Amino acid sequence: MELTYLRLKNFLSFKELKHKFVNEPVLIKGKNLTEIESKETNGAGKSTMEAGIAYAILANSLKKQTLDRDLILWGEEEADIWLDIYCPIRKETLNIHALIAEGEHQQQDFKFEISDARKIAKTLSAFANTDGGRLLIGVKDNGKIAGVRSEEEKYMIEAAAQLYCVPEVEYSLQTYIVEGRQVLVATIEETPHKPVYAKDETGKPLAYLRIKDENILATPIHLRVWQQSDSPRGELIRYTEREQLLLNQLEHGTLLSLNRYCRQTGLSRRAAEHLLAKFVRYDIVEPVFENHKFYFRIKDE
Repeated sequence: MELTYLRLKNFLSFKELKHKFVNEPVLIKGKNLTEIESKETNGAGKSTMEAGIAYAILANSLKKQTLDRDLILWGEEEADIWLDIYCPIRKETLNIHALIAEGEHQQQDFKFEISDARKIAKTLSAFANTDGGRLLIGVKDNGKIAGVRSEEEKYMIEAAAQLYCVPEVEYSLQTYIVEGRQVLVATIEETPHKPVYAKDETGKPLAYLRIKDENILATPIHLRVWQQSDSPRGELIRYTEREQLLLNQLEHGTLLSLNRYCRQTGLSRRAAEHLLAKFVRYDIVEPVFENHKFYFRIKDE
């Protein structure tokens, strides 16, 4: 870390201070002023300078100060802080707080700790099979930073990606120090070759999707869509009575479940899955997740 330049401006305690730091001990002198600029008070504004430097480096204020971390204002109605500082730790702190402020969503998940690599493998599978995402380890569900306690967490992520995901999931891992605690951020890209499976407790491979802030088990139709993706996009769909029946059932925005489709058409489950998968693949039909169940409907143009 290199603190190169500090500028504190418009404080009640002093008018303005600028200082360049060199590679040797330095003495910072300040003039402490009241609201009446011409009237000096006791002291040289040391506590304010110390607080400014502490905030710039550690994002922590002295206890007697009031801080609005997001706006970087010290006493909203009294003073502003203007900082021109090269400080990687400060930048990382702001970055992590910005990510946490987003909350958990389709491309972000919080983990207080990693106690089971298989559970993490489910999240890796879901991110890889959907839009990719970030896993923040050392952060509670409510956004509070707990920190990572040991290097074991890193090995657990590696085990999840390499031992419990099929095929292996590639990820990048960054370490941040925030409020004196270590936070890990694992970034997973969407894979071009779906599906990625996660092994359960019995070793059975299961594929997952990320929907909102949940990892959802992929349906056989999703699996068929991915398997058919290797087929030429220009192939023709044979339009027969059963295709017409499917379109008729999906008219007017009707939500259709796989079980209902099988019952009403008399098709085998395998045949119904194959047909729905083709319609999904060609953007005619789309899956909809409601009440923890997948339905299908005509896709809006």
